[in-house]
Formats: sequence, C-alpha cells, structure tokens
Amino acid sequence: PHVFSLHSRVLRDRKARAKRFFEAGMASHAAGRWVEAAGSVRLAIAFDPWNAIYKEHFVAVLRRAQDERAQRLLKEAESALELRDFPTALRAFGEALEFRPHDAELLHRAARLAWATGGDLHQAKEWAMAAVELDGTHAGHHRVLGQIYKAAGLAANARRELEAAVAIDPGDEEARAELRALGGR
Repeated sequence: PHVFSLHSRVLRDRKARAKRFFEAGMASHAAGRWVEAAGSVRLAIAFDPWNAIYKEHFVAVLRRAQDERAQRLLKEAESALELRDFPTALRAFGEALEFRPHDAELLHRAARLAWATGGDLHQAKEWAMAAVELDGTHAGHHRVLGQIYKAAGLAANARRELEAAVAIDPGDEEARAELRALGGR
C-alpha cells in the first residue's frame, strides 16, 4: 500500500499544481495577456495531461496568443519598412506568416518585398503562389508571382501570371509594362 499511497499523493500534488497554473492562466487571459495565459495553461496540461478542460482552453488561448504575436511582428515589419531596414522587415513578415499562413495579403506583401529587395526568390515564389492559391481574384497577387518568375528567368510562367493580372485588372500598368518587357501585349 505504501507505493500506492505515494503514487496517489504525487498525483494529487500534480493535479493541485496544474489547477494553480490553470487559474493563473485564466487570470492572464482575463487581463488580455494571451502569451502569458498560453504559457500557464500549457504548464497546467504538463502537470495534468488528462484534463480535457485545460486542453479546450489551451486551444482558444493559444489562438489569441498567436494572433497577438503576429500583430507584434507586423508592427515590427512596418517600423522596419519605414526605416528602410528591409532584411528586418522580411524576417518579421516571415515570422508573422508562421502564425498566419493563410493570410493572402501578408503572403503577397512578403513575396513582393523579397522580390523587390533581391531576397530569396524561391521563398518569394512560395509565398506568392500561396497568395494566388488563397485569393486568385487579386491582380496584384498574379503580378508579383509573374515578376518573381520573370526574375527567375521563367518567361512562360511569368507571361501566364502577368496576363492573368491584366485579365483581372486591365488598368494594371505595372503588369502591362512587365508583359511588354517580356515581348507580350
């Protein structure tokens, strides 16, 4: 019985610690400190991994914490752009995309910055392709993908995307100029 009572006491202690972490997390949550809340609820789950309520709350708190982190990264990117610190802006956009991988506008901005500053064309292409997949009705998304293809020497792909941009927005002079440079319309 000694082993069982020790196990029972350890389990009780773990559950009590988990409850304290969870309560601290909920207090942080109520105060709008999402990252802190997520950390506390994560610790509650570590001490009591069988508690479904902790796990349910963790999903909601983590989503808010990630959104808060993405917002901070976007502000950092905007500040860096104002200072013309393009590497920092690009890094911040890339990190923000880890939290918002389905944000077509963010993907577009990151791809355009990478292309315009001579960054990693492969990464720029991935971001631009994702933006087009998520919102193929935006001429700018196609234009940037076309510009990236052009920079990579893929003329046929560039022409296809630039023509798509002009078809969506006949007034897109930047796409028209790129097409003329390729020998298109």
